[in-house]
Amino acid sequence: MARNRRPPDFDLRAAVRRAEFTPAGSDVDALLTLVASEDEDAARDATRALLRVPEATAAGLVVRLPLADVGQSVRLAKLVARLSREAARPMLLGMVASGESRIRRAGASALGRLAVDSEAPFDRDVELALLAAWPGTEPAEKRALAEALGKVGGEAASTLLATVDAGDDAELRRIVDKARLMRSRDASRGAGGTLDSRAVLEQPITIELRSRSGLEALLFDELRFVPVVSDVRIANRGLVTAEFRGAPIELEKARIYTDYAFVLPAVTSSGDPVEAVVASLTSPTAKRVFETFTRGTPRVRIDWEGKGPQRALTWRIASALAEQGVVNDSREAPWEARIRSTSRGGIRVALVPWGFEDSRFAWRNADVPAASHPTIAASIARFAGVMPDDVIWDPFTGSGAELIECARLGPHRAAYGTDIDEAALVAARSNLDAAKCGASLALADATTWKPPLPPTLIVSNPPMGRRVHRGDVGPLMEAFLSHLAEVAAPSAHLVWISAIPKRTTPYATSLGFHLDRAIELDMGGFPGRLERWLLP
Repeated sequence: MARNRRPPDFDLRAAVRRAEFTPAGSDVDALLTLVASEDEDAARDATRALLRVPEATAAGLVVRLPLADVGQSVRLAKLVARLSREAARPMLLGMVASGESRIRRAGASALGRLAVDSEAPFDRDVELALLAAWPGTEPAEKRALAEALGKVGGEAASTLLATVDAGDDAELRRIVDKARLMRSRDASRGAGGTLDSRAVLEQPITIELRSRSGLEALLFDELRFVPVVSDVRIANRGLVTAEFRGAPIELEKARIYTDYAFVLPAVTSSGDPVEAVVASLTSPTAKRVFETFTRGTPRVRIDWEGKGPQRALTWRIASALAEQGVVNDSREAPWEARIRSTSRGGIRVALVPWGFEDSRFAWRNADVPAASHPTIAASIARFAGVMPDDVIWDPFTGSGAELIECARLGPHRAAYGTDIDEAALVAARSNLDAAKCGASLALADATTWKPPLPPTLIVSNPPMGRRVHRGDVGPLMEAFLSHLAEVAAPSAHLVWISAIPKRTTPYATSLGFHLDRAIELDMGGFPGRLERWLLP
């Protein structure tokens, strides 16, 4: 990085307070001085700025760390841990080998933090360095080393942790117990824990299926064709419940849900949610679900719905579950336990089987920016329905999801897709071929293209201003509607999502279109309206 000397009157301390400030090469030394200082506000601002130039920061730290005193080294270690693993690792290993206890402790803690964000946290050299620093260390340093070994160690770390006698040091005992649990969890990751969606649950259980908010009625209708569910009910916006018995793979006949969960019976809480959660996850119902679908050790990720990570509670649960043969694993668990409070002060847990392979949208091997989410495309198709004599046209075809989902509903006479983006058509062709669906694609403007056969069913999730189209989409939508009135077959149906219904509705009405039905839905952060229009 060029050093870019600042003018004499440049005030670095004032500049670094601005969140958008990007330092020049000549600023790095001064910013490292601020990080190493006892001024916490200045250190925070300087750290934020330095992380915007990580290569220059790493180079500056290589020079600064050997010259720093104990207090400065400890404070700089926090910055080192936020650099890339490649840059931070040698610096932190050097700190762990230091003759100063506080520096060793800071280096160990930083190595543990570095491992948390790593895809492969185990590092043999780091483990050896931490083990080498263990003998003769003071209690505070043992706590830091034990915590780091729990996060980054392997078999040798497990052996050491198993022999630690914490004595009267309650905090060291807590850290060692947690580290042992982490090592046991990581060591068991190769021992199975996969899920079998073809296994059959013989006894009924309540399940809840989530959809985009607004699509629950369509999901309700769709579930009528799924043989493994009964007593289907709309529970809330975006939530449908049902009684389930059978093989989960049968649920793939429904295409509108985003995920589903097995609901365990509610447990009355005595004031300690940990006891209630453990009771739920070790209940006969939970054991039946785990034993039916899990091949190997059940592995669960705890999710406190709407309440953040709750790390202290989660580790207490993990410790209790381990005694029951259930592993808490935030990284690779095929099950997620969604924990929520009931209106009567109890706890209810829903088990989400993320480990089941979802093959509903296996055709999706190519994508484009702002392409329809497959569950939304499935909703458009279900809302539209398909007749054997239909000529289908998706004027803004994107990656082809709507054409594919319509084809899955039954035979039709012909299907066309148009888009002005050649990359979109390449993606659509790839997906259509993967789905074994035939359709004619054309690089064409939806406001001027004339289909070979007059379309009877027009389906689309058009470009919206918040997704890809820049500027006002109103003129584009109006031009398309005017053109559609000229090329569509008499009594054709238009099923689409409008992001600007206050503009498109009166315009379509002025063309003689009749709004048959509309659904307000969540498009993933902004509203849309799924509409079905009858053309004159």
